[in-house]
Amino acid sequence: MNSLTASIESDDSIAIIDMDDPDLVDESDKPFDDETDEYKSMPQPAKPLKPTKIGYGCVEDMPAQHIRLFAPWIFDPSFRVIEMYQNIISESQIELIIKALKIKDEYEKVKNYFYTVVDILGTDQVAQRVMKRFLEVSPNAAEIKHKIFFARPDILEEAFNVYWDKLLHHPTFDNIIDRICLSMPVEPILEYLKISPEAAYRGVYEKLKYYVEPDTMKNLSLAHKFFVDWKVRCQVLFELITAKPRKHKAEHWYYEFLKACNSSSATRPVAFVLEKDFRDILDKYEIEISQLSKPVHKSTADFVDPSEAPTEPRPQKLFGKYPSYITHEYSANYELRSYQKELTKKANEGLNTIICAPTGSGKTHVAADIIAHHLRKLQHSDKIGRVVMFVPTIPLVNQQSSHLSTNLRPEFYVEKLSGAERATEKGDIRKAATLLKADVVVLTPQIFINMLLSPLRSQKIYLTDFTMFVFDECHHCNEQHPYNVLMNFVRESQYKPQIVGLTASVGDGSDSKSRMNPDNAMEHMVAICARLNADTVTSIRDPDNLIEMQHHVSKPIDEIVTCRPSPNDKFAHEIALTCDYIQDEIHDVLMTLVTDILDFEENLIKLPVIGPNDKNGTSKTSFSYNGKLGALKHNINKRDMDRERRHFLLKAIELLEICHFTLKNNQLMPAKLAFEYLRERIGYAEKFGAYEGGEQGSNTKIGNYMQRLRKMINNIKAKYEKLDAYVKESNSKPIYSKLLSCIEEQFKIDKTSRIIVFVESRKGCVKMAECVTATETIAKTFGSQAVGYIVSVNQSMANFGQTSVTQDRTLKEFRQGHKNILFATSVAEEGLDVAQCNLIIKYNSVGSEKSYIQRRGRARAKNSRSILLAISSYIASHEYNNIMREYLMNICLNNLQTLSETELKKMIFRKKEEIKTALEQERRIENERNRATTLYNLECVICGILICCSNQVARLMESQFICCNPSAWKDTKINQRFDKNFSVKVSSLCGVWLCQCGQKRGEVIKYGEAYLPTLAADGFRLRKQPSNVLEENNKFTWQVVTKKFFPVGSIELEQIRGMINSLSENNIAAYKDAQINEELGICEAVKNLEYEKKQNHALIETY
Repeated sequence: MNSLTASIESDDSIAIIDMDDPDLVDESDKPFDDETDEYKSMPQPAKPLKPTKIGYGCVEDMPAQHIRLFAPWIFDPSFRVIEMYQNIISESQIELIIKALKIKDEYEKVKNYFYTVVDILGTDQVAQRVMKRFLEVSPNAAEIKHKIFFARPDILEEAFNVYWDKLLHHPTFDNIIDRICLSMPVEPILEYLKISPEAAYRGVYEKLKYYVEPDTMKNLSLAHKFFVDWKVRCQVLFELITAKPRKHKAEHWYYEFLKACNSSSATRPVAFVLEKDFRDILDKYEIEISQLSKPVHKSTADFVDPSEAPTEPRPQKLFGKYPSYITHEYSANYELRSYQKELTKKANEGLNTIICAPTGSGKTHVAADIIAHHLRKLQHSDKIGRVVMFVPTIPLVNQQSSHLSTNLRPEFYVEKLSGAERATEKGDIRKAATLLKADVVVLTPQIFINMLLSPLRSQKIYLTDFTMFVFDECHHCNEQHPYNVLMNFVRESQYKPQIVGLTASVGDGSDSKSRMNPDNAMEHMVAICARLNADTVTSIRDPDNLIEMQHHVSKPIDEIVTCRPSPNDKFAHEIALTCDYIQDEIHDVLMTLVTDILDFEENLIKLPVIGPNDKNGTSKTSFSYNGKLGALKHNINKRDMDRERRHFLLKAIELLEICHFTLKNNQLMPAKLAFEYLRERIGYAEKFGAYEGGEQGSNTKIGNYMQRLRKMINNIKAKYEKLDAYVKESNSKPIYSKLLSCIEEQFKIDKTSRIIVFVESRKGCVKMAECVTATETIAKTFGSQAVGYIVSVNQSMANFGQTSVTQDRTLKEFRQGHKNILFATSVAEEGLDVAQCNLIIKYNSVGSEKSYIQRRGRARAKNSRSILLAISSYIASHEYNNIMREYLMNICLNNLQTLSETELKKMIFRKKEEIKTALEQERRIENERNRATTLYNLECVICGILICCSNQVARLMESQFICCNPSAWKDTKINQRFDKNFSVKVSSLCGVWLCQCGQKRGEVIKYGEAYLPTLAADGFRLRKQPSNVLEENNKFTWQVVTKKFFPVGSIELEQIRGMINSLSENNIAAYKDAQINEELGICEAVKNLEYEKKQNHALIETY
């Protein structure tokens, strides 16, 4: 008889557990919902560091829960367990075993025996002593010993890591193995493994099938059956973990176990307890498995031939059919007012012009008329016309395309491209045909530039495909903006489309610190015209039209309210004292910089301390204090010093910055939010990264520094209780109270009010929205759903970004009055159509005069107001300065238009020549550098292995630096990372590229059909050739690398050809991982899109 069944010698040796008995399987063994999960509220022990080696070299390395996986063998009651362990376990524990075995009721006996064994093996120390004795003397040890240590070759690294993460250190339950081994039905698990396509998993079934066959169990008592089940549950786990699959990855045992649990309603609760979102996890696993089983596809990408470049626009019919609703019947969906007709006049005459008109004056209608006139004119001449409107942000893509489509249907087809569309398509929506089959396209300039530069036929567009460029918010066309990058292509081309710019605020060209200068403002406006190749500026000059426009365009009343912080704030004062404490603690180390480094001036390390009258921490919130910290940090990073000292000082400055921003938050928000911020940031700061654990060696330099850092962090944490006590009385802030009173007063004036509150940061935006929502008076006045927020869609949710769908829905709710209060960052400054907004509040947030005009322009309702709430006179004076700059801008704009057409053209022409000369000079310098360049080897910053040479690095779309060495893929790994929110890039993220030593080299992107490896500037070091001299690495950036060491040119067609199949040819495992990441990204996007659609549908149903 096999040991599993032979281990039970008599029917009364142990009793069975009735799985359906509610008294035995208590509430702690059942899956919980969010409301009743007691374990979630219990403090969990800190997760230990993962072992550096795989498995357990000795018993002393084994945690108690791992040992309990073998409990049925260790405490097999068919052996003399009391005699075996009497010198190992305590007398009280022996008495518990005896007491359990003496119970006559079999049900109570088995219940007590199981929990007694688990209790005895509850601590590492006792469990290790018991395991040692078991291995020494138990007859059971021989058959199971090779499994117990989980060491090579019995287990693979990836399988062990998953076991360590998912079972030994489950994020919610620290006894997950006990739960599974107590109550999991075995039959469904083995039935699933029986039909597995993986031979290694079928092998697990073959080993254990005997115990689930009816003939095996029919002669056993209930007690026998329970004990057999206990052993089989444990053996299923460790046999799966130690399996060596061929078709699957080693770590897949866990997902196969989840699938097995999900295969039956009897075992599905186990999957739920392991992973609450197990269905999503299994969906992603299925994608991974399907990709692993696919044959390698050798790409045959279709590259463009330079000789194919068209010299005139290609017809729409070559790229697809128009939608059925496009009938080409004349559209008359709008009617221009007289002042709007004046704005269209010069553009409709074919001139390149910048149209400057106030926010709310209807520039989108003006643009629609100019576009329609342009296309009709070309059609009448039997010519092809195609217009592209560029907008600076993704929300404006959706808004402007909707406006143009409404105004131009059914005559013209309007398409948009923002980057979010490909989640809805099985194919690649970013193909050129999407743009070229339309009459009008709305998109961001970066997408357009990427497609201009693409060597792939499916994504390639040409300047000659478009007959008119319309730049919305064209004041952005400064030297670094994509608008100007795009215009550089136009400047260098023989083909010149008509250019129309739209703006409400050209600006005066100066920064906030510069004195207002009319000549500089005029020069700036002329420069904008020159960059956009505009011949003239258009604004409303006719007196009657001016009167008409003023009648239709509401100009809000400006108010500036200074709300100084309370003079006494115990919470803030305590944080400021902490800053002084940290400054004192690091002063001696800072002084060593002054003595050791020749030009490190003592003035750099002099940080302000709180004065006797500073009871609210304002000395630590000033711009000068922040500037001092920044300058000190910059110099420590830049100067040559030992890395231990640098790390210590940078970590200490990080603590000072945390305190500084805690105080800044405390000035603007209730203290509870500032306290949350402090605790969160300190939680991150106390992780020492590569120096984790270094503090143990106090006799080393790094050990001493780490102990000093730990002391500072502990000092801050020791104040938590005191700070918590101060929070309640410090919650009230003058500026926050004024914000609430402004909102309430506005509601009294107009119960249908729409209010936008501008704040500086994404996180502040989200937190303020949550805080105001929770305010009782606001909830009573507007309701619990009346507050929303919009932030950037180019950031992840973890960085307080949001999806474009969420952003659009929030704006729609605001326009329709379902939300009355909208918190926003600068993303809402420009163009967003909020027609009924009647109060703008700038919450200690000011920008340039352009921001001032744009923000104020969001208030379009009659009798609207624009209020700045400022905590200092500096902020208030900045706003007064913006008001004066707007006045200056309008004077200069009028002066420009009083010039004769010839004189203005001469000024613009001179500026164009200056820009052209500067571009030529830049190219000349770059060419000289390219000819004189030195060759460098790029080596891994950690292990030193060669990645590529400097002449194998190419630039893709200006911002991505590609390693064009096919062999660089060898022996590397690709970790999981993918795009969840679709950005404006043509490439898509397909993983993190890791060196064989584990160092991050960069990212993997999919560009057309090619997987390309990007290089992170901090992932390599430079070795000069042929001298073999290693360059000093002061935290390289690509800007430094390309200016100081070697130039990087744009990626060439032949380089892409060389890389297109290189991943699959050099590293098939990494190739599969990249494919999986790409599919997971699309899957996640589709899921998010469906979720957003459901939310929108629910919203429509609600309203």
